Amino acid sequence: MKLRHRLSEFFVRNLIRIARNTSNAKLLDMLASNKHVRVRWSVAGNEYTHMQTLHNLAYDPDWHVRVKVASNPATNSLDLDRLASDESSYVRFTVKQALQARKS
Repeated sequence: MKLRHRLSEFFVRNLIRIARNTSNAKLLDMLASNKHVRVRWSVAGNEYTHMQTLHNLAYDPDWHVRVKVASNPATNSLDLDRLASDESSYVRFTVKQALQARKS
């Protein structure tokens, strides 16, 4: 069981590295539906993630992913407006910061 867990963790870490560093939007779209929050979080923070993928991730059940969507400069203003009333105060705070950065 330990070996299986280590292999699984190794696989997830590699997916995270790929999600952070790839410029392949189709690959990012596929990774966006991964069951591991850290993988989706990495996709949400990648500047090459398509707007539609970011839109879908804006509805992610995990607030960490929604914070990354809010901080991504590629996120459109409609999704930021929706995230501005998110249940998580962290998401709302990140939206405020993102909107201020876009004004400057």
